[in-house]
Amino acid sequence: MAARNNPKREKQIESARKIAKATGEAHLDPEILFGRASNDDLELYTPEMLALSAVHSAKELAAWNGKVPRVGIDTIADVTPDGIAVSVLSVTDQNMPFLFESVMGEVTSTYRDLFMAVHPILIMEKGKAPALYSADHPSDPANRVSHIQLHIAPLNSAQAADLVKRIEKVLEQVRLSVSDWKPMLSKIDGVIAELAANGASRKKADRDEAVAFLTWLRDENFTFLGMREYVYSGKGAMPRSSATRVLASASSPIPMYWCCAPARTP
Repeated sequence: MAARNNPKREKQIESARKIAKATGEAHLDPEILFGRASNDDLELYTPEMLALSAVHSAKELAAWNGKVPRVGIDTIADVTPDGIAVSVLSVTDQNMPFLFESVMGEVTSTYRDLFMAVHPILIMEKGKAPALYSADHPSDPANRVSHIQLHIAPLNSAQAADLVKRIEKVLEQVRLSVSDWKPMLSKIDGVIAELAANGASRKKADRDEAVAFLTWLRDENFTFLGMREYVYSGKGAMPRSSATRVLASASSPIPMYWCCAPARTP
């Protein structure tokens, strides 16, 4: 998070606001876009570069249809931190958990040279300019929009197309996980109830341990990202199994419930 009371930083962003306004083009307020950017990142940018990036953000937001994620990679003329014409990755989507972390994870799995990474969560209402989300002010979750802008080392057209495709796949997986969390928790509730009601044939210690473990998982100690149900057939040490139903993402070959440490979002 940016340091507070940094006169150089404040002057830089204020200059970017004036330059962006002077262009006469629609732009996202540089204070919103870069207000929480790293000081180290900002060191490489002139106010003119920040203003041009803010204009680009407005174009991306205007082009988003509000329904499916928008992912694009472009170069912005004269945005050259450290003299390098960076590739600018823009991601705009409805705000949801895991979004920024998932995008960053996919990008940095192959490209480590990042010049800028910003992720303002916006409140976008019809007829109003985008505002920065704050937990101190009530807002409709349906109006919260994540806008990610990453400046990375230059990519050729093939690399850019491949990265866009990968990011779109990641966003699809995030949406599946986020939208299916309630059915997954409902399934866990059903398993707990079934074990408690029909566990007489099991060893009491084993049953109690299973119920306690599932209850602990269910009690907000883990976030379930995906789940499969399996039917086992055959006998002996190597019974056959097949997936009969999938909740959320099904990319993992592991026949078990998957979960991870909880991540909360506004």
